[in-house]
Amino acid sequence: DGGAAQNDLLMQLQADLLGVTLVRPQLLETTALGAALLAGLGAGIFSTSSGEKIWQVDRRFTPEMPEPRTKALKDRWQSAISRA
Repeated sequence: DGGAAQNDLLMQLQADLLGVTLVRPQLLETTALGAALLAGLGAGIFSTSSGEKIWQVDRRFTPEMPEPRTKALKDRWQSAISRA
């Protein structure tokens, strides 16, 4: 969630490097949504299932990068970290 999740390239790169499917919600500011839902739950306005009705998928990003390329990028990252 958050502003960075708007960037398709960043989301795809994360899915590739982590080897997992990432799910971007339609509403990117889910931290604020979560706070509002918890407040509403505490006030008796919302139920525990309210979030399921509000939270919707915008797009899924699945790993697409070949493993050798992923490994090479991770190795370069580790090399850069070791020099820092």
